[in-house]
Amino acid sequence: MDFKFRAEEILDDAVVEQKPSPKKSKNGDMAIHVSISENGQVFGPLWVLPGEPITFQLPDGPLAATLGARSLPLPFKLQLGAVVVSCDGDLS
Repeated sequence: MDFKFRAEEILDDAVVEQKPSPKKSKNGDMAIHVSISENGQVFGPLWVLPGEPITFQLPDGPLAATLGARSLPLPFKLQLGAVVVSCDGDLS
């Protein structure tokens, strides 16, 4: 299976409302907006929050993604190809 991960957006301190957004209080958490492409077909993007796994429905079957502070050995390697950072609002 040949697929690529893409982090659409990373928030260091997010609060879940209808979708994660930058924190507006002191109790935010990390959130990542992720999409997966397999053989040119894009799945997602979906928001991943700590302790709340998501599942992408790929043609070869489901693929789960989760966010956490631990690291685990994986049977494959990921390489970050490009990072795109955009800001649509005030950074103050």
